[in-house]
Amino acid sequence: MTRPAEKAASDLARRMRSVAVLVCVCIAMAAFCLVSITREIQANNRKWCGALTILHSAEGGHPPATATGRKLFADFERLRQEYGC
Repeated sequence: MTRPAEKAASDLARRMRSVAVLVCVCIAMAAFCLVSITREIQANNRKWCGALTILHSAEGGHPPATATGRKLFADFERLRQEYGC
């Protein structure tokens, strides 16, 4: 190769490395943000565990008598399972 062609190839390789590094940094930052947000959501969900446990145990072992009560009871149970209570 001639000198100008070698310089152009070298410049292109340097730019490609710079773009690759930038893409890797962006992916790492996005992954960090996703993990951080997920952990925060899980921590906030666990704050509801006390209230859900009280509401769930308020029935005292007796099944709800109304359709609305059964739906609420099922919702409390689903949320307790989803939140890991």
